[in-house]
Amino acid sequence: KAEGCVTHKRLVELSKKHPSELTKALHSLVDRKILQNEGAGKGTFYYLTGEHPIKKDIAQGLNLTVPFHKNSEHLIKNSEHLGRESSEHLIKNSEHLALLQKIAKNVTESKKSTKDLVKQVICDLCKIQPLSISEMAWLLNRKEDSLRVHYINPMCDQGELKRQYPNILKHPKQKYYTHRT
Repeated sequence: KAEGCVTHKRLVELSKKHPSELTKALHSLVDRKILQNEGAGKGTFYYLTGEHPIKKDIAQGLNLTVPFHKNSEHLIKNSEHLGRESSEHLIKNSEHLALLQKIAKNVTESKKSTKDLVKQVICDLCKIQPLSISEMAWLLNRKEDSLRVHYINPMCDQGELKRQYPNILKHPKQKYYTHRT
């Protein structure tokens, strides 16, 4: 209850019980409708029935100042239907694609981008619209893992970027935004 939601991995960290015992306990709690689960495999998270952490965050505004309109041109359309492999398709429908690509050129056309330049461009991109790591990787012509490790996670830790789903770091629809000037 205190954490809002929990993963199997987090329970292993918190408990002295064997992981298989925790698996059985989680399944039992889901079967008895005390907990609900969402996701698949290692991305599965559990929460108390009726207290969905994401819907709860959305209802409370996620403490975001990013506009979320029903038909917002700032959001990437139909992204839930596309896989990570085809991230270029995620932003092709974006009204801001030309602007995003123009901003990204500061990195993609630079012979040697400094870390500060890449960070600034990431902030500039995420100021236009919330973006996933795969979308940023496509725009910047970088590898997702490299962006995640060297830029996204440290920038989130330092408050330079914010997550749309701060309670679930590995949410499958996780996107990042900023208001940095």
